[in-house]
Amino acid sequence: MAAARNSGYNANTIGYPGALKNAVAVAALENVQQNGTYRVANYSSRCNPGTDGDFVIQEKDVEVSAPGTNIESTWYDGNYNTISGTSMATPHVAGLAAKIWSTNRSLSNAQVRAEL
Repeated sequence: MAAARNSGYNANTIGYPGALKNAVAVAALENVQQNGTYRVANYSSRCNPGTDGDFVIQEKDVEVSAPGTNIESTWYDGNYNTISGTSMATPHVAGLAAKIWSTNRSLSNAQVRAEL
């Protein structure tokens, strides 16, 4: 799992390592529904619109999205803070991947990725 980056709404803004073909790039969702689903946050990086929806994961493609806006987390001063970003969305996906793998330890990384 790798955060897609917080470079905004324009196409092809995913940064590395999230842009790598073998990384699962994670975009951030916000708590706003649009067209019956949660909306990708405006700050979240976007993939190449030419390959968007082709179901073939390539370099610089977002593969999955998760809650990333207004997430409460521990903070560097030992307290808690509410922050937003693709780095806050990525742990949700990593946790889901761990749960999938823990229920069937014989799955390969490719199979866990397919389940995501």
